[in-house]
Amino acid sequence: MPRLPDINFRFGHPGTTFRHPVRLPPATSPAFQYSHLFGCQPLCLSTWVPNHPLPASTPAATWEPGTFPPEPLGISVPLHLHPHLTPNPLDPSIPTLLWDVIHPPELARIYSGRHLLLPVDLNAKAVRPMASELYITSDHPVLALWMTIWGPIMVRNPDITLCDVLDAIYKYLQEPMKPEEMELLKSVPGNEANIQYAAHQRATDSYDLYSVTMKSGFRRVDVLGGHRMFMGLRPVVFQDNTWKLYLSLRPGPVPRSH
Repeated sequence: MPRLPDINFRFGHPGTTFRHPVRLPPATSPAFQYSHLFGCQPLCLSTWVPNHPLPASTPAATWEPGTFPPEPLGISVPLHLHPHLTPNPLDPSIPTLLWDVIHPPELARIYSGRHLLLPVDLNAKAVRPMASELYITSDHPVLALWMTIWGPIMVRNPDITLCDVLDAIYKYLQEPMKPEEMELLKSVPGNEANIQYAAHQRATDSYDLYSVTMKSGFRRVDVLGGHRMFMGLRPVVFQDNTWKLYLSLRPGPVPRSH
């Protein structure tokens, strides 16, 4: 059991400020249609983008629109995620979707080219071709270990939307910590103090009353310390055509518009 992330790194080093996402260059081609995957290497897959140009002052891209990592133009991809769900292809350190995972999906925001924080269309389709089930794991070192105990995040709906995906992540991380999980956590020196401070910070940042939040006890999200900024989902397909989404998180801050 590793030591929990230190909550003090939630806002980075002193003087650190949030950098707004870089706007994507104009789309140079529509997303490719679904095709079967061949070969034995896992592949990171694309998102789709509109067929009309997007506002930007940068030259046209030389990669498939929305892919992460970027794929050369003309490469066929078998699965498309909505671009709000994937890491920023121009700068993975700056998320496209601004979301602190302690808050419900309704509070997620998109940073526009006019320097505005805008609501997310949560009814937008999350994946195409249409999928009725998504399997989400994580490459975050602490969360990945705990997910071996908790299991994956499962998203089920006949036609999955952004709301379905974000809500599944939110509810998964809001599950109460079980007594046996707390005992395992406390077996590492320093973890108990870290999770207590993480819960305090979550209650401070919550829109609910501080006392009410603290009385509800420890939640799964508290094991992440200050690593609460949603960085995107990275799709990976394997040789047998099965695929997973890997959830990435990092320390904040996450801008608030409310």
